[in-house]
Amino acid sequence: MQRLRIAVAFVALLAAWIVFLPREPTLLTPAPFVEEAELSPKAAPPVSAEALPETAVTVERAPAVRAIVPSPLAGGGDLRRLPPVQSGAATPITSAASPPLPADAASEPQPSSQAAETVAGAAPETAAPAQPEYRRFSQPIAIDSGTIQVGRTTLRIAGVEPIEPEARCISGDRSLPCGVRARTAVRGWLRGRSLLCPVPPEAGDDLTVPCLLGEEDVGEWLVANGWAAATPDSRYVEAEATAKQARRGIWEYDIEP
Repeated sequence: MQRLRIAVAFVALLAAWIVFLPREPTLLTPAPFVEEAELSPKAAPPVSAEALPETAVTVERAPAVRAIVPSPLAGGGDLRRLPPVQSGAATPITSAASPPLPADAASEPQPSSQAAETVAGAAPETAAPAQPEYRRFSQPIAIDSGTIQVGRTTLRIAGVEPIEPEARCISGDRSLPCGVRARTAVRGWLRGRSLLCPVPPEAGDDLTVPCLLGEEDVGEWLVANGWAAATPDSRYVEAEATAKQARRGIWEYDIEP
């Protein structure tokens, strides 16, 4: 009897739950089946212009694009093509056409390149001699009245015959060291000033060259002041004769043989 009552109560509870089933799906009730047609939004009915209120915003239409009409004057449309822009590139220089040869010259045979090379090779070119290069010699020291030492280089003044340092002169009954006196005079004139001399290419350390001290010729100064003699073929021969006549330098005395 007790079991029957429990079964009736359970059936009554189930019937009440089915009757009062909620519409929204829950964990205990599945979602109702919805057809696909019901999911698509319904199209709104068309609204006439009369039904719109007076305050409705009116949409202005954009003006139509102006058609390009060909111009009768320009022979084309309103859009005119601009002239091409100059790039500034250099125009290639075309060689001018060679003038036509005369009839006589055209008939003469032209020498071949091999014959021209033979003629050119017949006369060999002579190489120009190398020019001397001017060099500056600093701190010169006179060894005698015509020889100057600069470091390892020995400069012998061209066109000059020096007086030997051991040479002596006679003045009455006295004997004077003329060579030492001449060398001392040259050293006092140089005073360590630089000399400018033309040096031939590939020259060694022993040079016989003319030199300048400032703007003055060294050889001419030595001979004209009587501190050196001139070589026979030198351009200082006349300067030596003038110094002897004026009894300058060593020519003031008689040189011992």
